[in-house]
Amino acid sequence: MSEVTELEWDSAFVRRLREEISAELQALGKTGAVPGPGRLAVYAGALSKVLERTSDYREVLMATMSEYEALFEVLRAGHQEAHSLQSTVRARAGQPVALAYYRRRSAELQERIALIEENNAKLEAQLHHRKSPTTSVLDQPIPDAADTHAMPPLKPIHGLSLHEATDPEFLTERLHQLRAREAELCVANRERFVPVQLLRDLRQQLQQEMSTRSQLLAENISSRRRYRRLKASCGAARMWRLHNRCGGSLLEVMVQGVWENEHHQDDLEQAEMEMVGGSGDDEPGKGSEGAQVISYIDRFNELLQDGHYEQAAQHAASSPHGILRKEHTAHCFSTLHRQHGEPLPLLLWFQTLIGSATATRCLPDARTSLEATCCSLQEHRLDLLMHWVTHCRGLHIPGSPLCQRGTSPGSHSGLAGTAPHAIPGTGSLSPGVCPADLLRHAAPACHLQLRARLSPRSHRARRRVPLARLAGPCRGVRAPQLL
Repeated sequence: MSEVTELEWDSAFVRRLREEISAELQALGKTGAVPGPGRLAVYAGALSKVLERTSDYREVLMATMSEYEALFEVLRAGHQEAHSLQSTVRARAGQPVALAYYRRRSAELQERIALIEENNAKLEAQLHHRKSPTTSVLDQPIPDAADTHAMPPLKPIHGLSLHEATDPEFLTERLHQLRAREAELCVANRERFVPVQLLRDLRQQLQQEMSTRSQLLAENISSRRRYRRLKASCGAARMWRLHNRCGGSLLEVMVQGVWENEHHQDDLEQAEMEMVGGSGDDEPGKGSEGAQVISYIDRFNELLQDGHYEQAAQHAASSPHGILRKEHTAHCFSTLHRQHGEPLPLLLWFQTLIGSATATRCLPDARTSLEATCCSLQEHRLDLLMHWVTHCRGLHIPGSPLCQRGTSPGSHSGLAGTAPHAIPGTGSLSPGVCPADLLRHAAPACHLQLRARLSPRSHRARRRVPLARLAGPCRGVRAPQLL
């Protein structure tokens, strides 16, 4: 009976030991045929429990366990050695490629060294050649004044005849002209050109400003959308409360109101896009807006440098967002000189600017209008000024201090007057001159013709510029002004 009980106890121990082994193996997640360090530890622990349990076969089991551990150590050492040998083999396999690369690099460096040595030899020869005549000239004695007739004749000056080259007065005048030309070129270099680093800094600053502008625009759009949604929600909640809370829950009413507002806003945006004439996908180029502005300004500078003033004026007048329709552009054209047989660049700019004002819906300001009037009169282009006045509908200059009630006609006498607000012949503008008075005092015939064309009997005059605004010294009435 005791033997049966002992056998049952042993079978229960073996069953419990197997369950522990399987549980630990599942925890390790390694059930392969190749024993690993974790599996060895699991079975070593089980064997230790068996050794504690039995006493007859303890020595045999301990010897077997030590042999297995020694064999596992040998296998692990062999695996590490094989891994190190594989690393060595891979490193040695790349040695021929590295050796070939080093040889090619060595050949390139040798060729470069040979070229540098050759250049050094040439430079040393040139330096020696330049030093030798100087030394020989310094070693020679200074000739006396009596031996000056024996000196070799001077070479002729390029571009001058023999008579001009021997005339002191002509040479002095020529020297003054060259010095004046040099001073003019220096001034032009300082005013018209800037360092490359400054241009790069300005481009970088412009890119940063454009990126900041894009971010602020995106934030503005998001804030406006959020404001519209909140406003629609508040309106829906107010209507829901006024109608005795009917039509569903408050959340449903607010969601419906927001959805209807978004749908209505999308329809408005779509209609606006159709009226404008297309979407943003039709823009030439897919780059950022800052890059487009930079390229547009660079193209304008290239046209000015190449002398294509008319193309530059058209390019600036059609600039995006009116970035070049500013006073600094007029200043750039005012510094340019007239080419032979060509109109004044500043007049070309004003002609293009005012001609495109109606199409681009970008009206010039009062100062630009007065500058255009003065420039056209100085260039004797009264026909152009008449065209501006008669055909540019809706373009006006704000009223000036001279165009007030009670001002006598003699207080401003046109271009050559002596009044404080008269426009001098240098082109500087006075903000107190009306274009109608300017036309009347500068060119009476042109003024009479203009009045005849703009009489009340003319249907065009009634549609474009009223006669009461053009005649008289602007007594209490805003003058019909350009732009």
